[in-house]
Amino acid sequence: MKNKTILNFQYGLVFICSILSCKQHSQHNGLEFESDTLNIGVVKRGKTKTILVKYNNNTSEPIKIIEIAESCNCIETTFSDKPLKPTKNGAFELTYNNGLAPNDSGRIVKSILVYCDTKPLLKTIYLKAIVL
Repeated sequence: MKNKTILNFQYGLVFICSILSCKQHSQHNGLEFESDTLNIGVVKRGKTKTILVKYNNNTSEPIKIIEIAESCNCIETTFSDKPLKPTKNGAFELTYNNGLAPNDSGRIVKSILVYCDTKPLLKTIYLKAIVL
């Protein structure tokens, strides 16, 4: 019984440490965005809104965006596949098309996952809008 308690304690400790480690790593991958939340304001039903999402490489190595995954087919992104040099600025275009999300109404929040050739691999940003 005592060995089982110690083993459970060890598993719990490993679990907590891995959560804390993942939380620390998921916060930063070298790309620094002007904001992790992109508030695009009001979008009228059936309309689109395009913004430029600006970021910079705050590392000493080039960073390349591998993929950008959107939480909804109503979001489209266009980005460069060229590496961004250290300390340089970059941007990608993001378009929210309300016509492709007919159920969106009122305040909405969508997630955008930016995958890079860094560790950690992922950076999450959010798109907020008010659909009228």
